Amino acid sequence: MAPELARLRELLARQHNVVSRPQLFSVGADDAWLRTQLRAGRWQRVHVGVYASVTGALSFRSRAWAGLLYGGPDAALSHWTAAYHHGFTTRVPRVIELSAPRGRNVARQRGLRIHPRRSMPPAWGRLRATSPAATAVDLADAADSATDAIGIFTDAVRTRATVWELRAEIRRRRRVKHRTLLLALVAEVHEGIESPMEFEYHHKVERAHGLPAATLQVRQILDGMWLRADRVYRGMGVRVA
Repeated sequence: MAPELARLRELLARQHNVVSRPQLFSVGADDAWLRTQLRAGRWQRVHVGVYASVTGALSFRSRAWAGLLYGGPDAALSHWTAAYHHGFTTRVPRVIELSAPRGRNVARQRGLRIHPRRSMPPAWGRLRATSPAATAVDLADAADSATDAIGIFTDAVRTRATVWELRAEIRRRRRVKHRTLLLALVAEVHEGIESPMEFEYHHKVERAHGLPAATLQVRQILDGMWLRADRVYRGMGVRVA
């Protein structure tokens, strides 16, 4: 049985050409119609029970929608996929990362990585994703070093999150492997650290060599122009740009 085309087009437009099997049935399609589209090469299967009405490589948003439809209710884009969605990174993820409530009956799918969660972090949006703060904490807690973690936090604050949201998200969670470290790193971002390079300088140069504490991110007028320095050592005539 063919679907109601107007309703199907509306659904596909809203979900970037991706639809689930139950959604197809809801607009009047049946298995015979779906099999015909697949055999003719007009449609393709993305995951079990999830299909695309186009052939060839799918866009990021189409792959993200396919993951969410497979993950089911309350699933959300997370980790590096959410980071790309929120603008923390410009690197398009090759694999869609998804968080879903623990116990959900999902199997491994090509191009999809699912993180089971005992407690789902805050998430929202039409293309449902973990909040900017939750995304940053997920990534920072799994980072290989404090420098990598500070990079994640500074990218998050530069785009969508605030220091207060990061701190609240760390404290909200019952399980954080590096809670003390992450709270300390957030405090450094609050003080004015804006990049991993500044973090390295702060610890490996200023603190390691006993330099006086500098004032961070200072705007000054020099030769009639507004300039910003990463650090100013007041009373010493030294600025680090």
